[in-house]
Amino acid sequence: MDEPIAPDAARKLIRHILQAGRFTYTKHSKDEMLVDDLTTVDCENVLRGGVVRPGEYEHGTWRYRVETSRVTVARRAEGSEPMKCTECGATMKTRKENYRYDECGLKHVTLVGVEVSRCPKCGNYEISIPRIEGLHRLLARVLIEKVTRFTGSEVRFLHKSLGWSGADFARHMGVADETVSR
Repeated sequence: MDEPIAPDAARKLIRHILQAGRFTYTKHSKDEMLVDDLTTVDCENVLRGGVVRPGEYEHGTWRYRVETSRVTVARRAEGSEPMKCTECGATMKTRKENYRYDECGLKHVTLVGVEVSRCPKCGNYEISIPRIEGLHRLLARVLIEKVTRFTGSEVRFLHKSLGWSGADFARHMGVADETVSR
């Protein structure tokens, strides 16, 4: 089976998806992010700046791996066929739900009316977040405009959103590295 998208074209498509499309991740990817202490902001940064590898045909769909020196993110090429469960192959049922968005690294963020596809057979699910770059910019703006002190998770979200290390963030804020790492 021929690869549907060349890596350069896949990179352009991924950037477009981050800006204007839907960022979708599975229960499996959520579990992997927890194990590796990653957030969706980390994944967005990898997708925005990583190297796109040639597609691999797995479980009836093309997947593109995007890599940096530390993290790899897989992106599925979506087609017009009904969405199939990546765990058991059953047809997923999609509906709009409110979703507690812990994967961004912030507490108390709920996305209202996002598409959630659930497998009626095994319980697996996928969350589809529209315009994730804009969402993360909005969350950062809300944090910047708040009048109380930042929590550790808020500092982490902000420096990751900017693509900076903790040391870079500390330097730009005019504080010691240790202040940011607390």
